[in-house]
Amino acid sequence: MIEKSKKISEFLVCEHKNNKRFKNLTGDLKPESIPEAYMAQHYFHESAGRGSLGGYKIALSSKIQQQHHNIIQPLIGGLFKSEILFGPQILERKKYK
Repeated sequence: MIEKSKKISEFLVCEHKNNKRFKNLTGDLKPESIPEAYMAQHYFHESAGRGSLGGYKIALSSKIQQQHHNIIQPLIGGLFKSEILFGPQILERKKYK
């Protein structure tokens, strides 16, 4: 599971650096379990080059969202400290493809 999680992370980092639009992972890169996906997320946080984490967000918290995505629990994701914004901000769209 560790090697596959690292492989997933490396793929995601490469895609992000090349400004590729995110697509759901398929085939050998699709996590087989939530723990495997969290491990891949951990390695992504370590290798993305975007700094330390400043917090977490909860995603897919409602039962309707979970049913739509075929999962049975809310999920969490890390937020990079340098990407947490406070107060009114002007964002450049080209940075968020």
